[in-house]
Amino acid sequence: MVARRFVVRHGPAAGGSAEAAEEQQHEVEYDTEHGLDVLRLQIFSLTAVPPDLQKIVVEADGSVVDDGTDLEAVSERLRLLAIGEEGEDDGAAARAQEKSDEEFARMLQAEEEALLLQQYNIQNDGGDVFRQRVEPYMHQVLMYEDSVGQEAAQKTVPICELEEKALVSLAKEGNFNPSKDEEKHAFLLQLLFWFKQSFRWVNAAPCDSCGRETSNVGMGTPLTSEIKFGASRVEMYRCNHCSSITRFPRYNDPRKLIQTRRGRCGEWANCFTFYCRAFGYDARLILDFTDHVWTECFSNLYGRWMHLDPCEGVYDNPLLYEKGWNKKLNYVIAISKDGVRDVTKRYTRKWHEVLSRRIITSEETVVSVLSSITGKYRTGLSPDALSVIENREKEESEELRKSAYLQVETALSLPGRLSGSVEWRKARRQSFPKREQSMLRFSPCKQGTTSNRNCNSSF
Repeated sequence: MVARRFVVRHGPAAGGSAEAAEEQQHEVEYDTEHGLDVLRLQIFSLTAVPPDLQKIVVEADGSVVDDGTDLEAVSERLRLLAIGEEGEDDGAAARAQEKSDEEFARMLQAEEEALLLQQYNIQNDGGDVFRQRVEPYMHQVLMYEDSVGQEAAQKTVPICELEEKALVSLAKEGNFNPSKDEEKHAFLLQLLFWFKQSFRWVNAAPCDSCGRETSNVGMGTPLTSEIKFGASRVEMYRCNHCSSITRFPRYNDPRKLIQTRRGRCGEWANCFTFYCRAFGYDARLILDFTDHVWTECFSNLYGRWMHLDPCEGVYDNPLLYEKGWNKKLNYVIAISKDGVRDVTKRYTRKWHEVLSRRIITSEETVVSVLSSITGKYRTGLSPDALSVIENREKEESEELRKSAYLQVETALSLPGRLSGSVEWRKARRQSFPKREQSMLRFSPCKQGTTSNRNCNSSF
């Protein structure tokens, strides 16, 4: 696997000043192990040119990129031609567009039917159940803003080492004079990789007395010292060898988690999002109602929110859950100090199917509840700060609107879940990877190893 950064130009060829002004240029970060289909999909997300209508040309020699092209060896500058441009097959383009229009119409029809069916299945609760699922997380994310806690978190990170690795990763891509945004983006990825290796996953808590394997014997009553750090649930384990009892408090306070450095899905996402805030990234905790949590950070380099899953060590692959894990998503909610957002459409290409499962309350009530929660936490923001947030949200809303109707290549391969014991994943009917090393962007230090840091309970 080789990390590459391609510069893809799309539009009229450079030459005439008026035409050149219309040309678009996009940077694509890509791992060569992923295959050409994934590269085409990434280009599609930037240009809206469907994969089957893409002709990718290497500018250095004019060669066409195909399945036989060595993507590790070609120069970084590529030009994208939509089939139908510069003498390509206009008939093929027209047929593909006609097919796309038909598919779009079918998707809209399916969405209308799902909304109609939803009216008969939703709980008429005024949104109370939905609010109770979301609002408590606001208290959790506000802990991330504690300056003392942020400073403590920074001290646990080998900052100089990660900065050096970030610069090395950029240099390997031929970028020896990166911008601040490029450096910050590269550091975020190194922070993700470091976290994946430094945080410990708990299946069954090891014995406090002898350190050997234990078996779960139920739940215990939390102590005052545990409740202080948000551990309303405490799992109890008996040692299989010395019979000692070990407590495993499920801490929710991220300031405690940087000390314990262990947990399952909830602890991992909670703590990693805290680290992101500690280093100044605009970050939010992502709550998936179908039993998972992860992180999103706003990338100034990309100009959009980027998915990061510390459990898997994966970034910028939002279709991982639906396509790879075979999750039947319903609600995916982003939670930050600035409020809450419904970002479900980023994580699905089957919006009409997702709609049929969104039966807690009506879509109008979802919007109303999220707006109500958000408004409460934006009181006191300056007009300038509020303007930045609202402009970003407008752009995101447009992105999400388009995402719901994008198509995914059926040949695109995403891995099943790596985190979680076999029994745990079977119980949730989530797909397994064909091999431990997937085609996603994983930490380099993870290659050649099989992690046993697995989830075995909700979050």
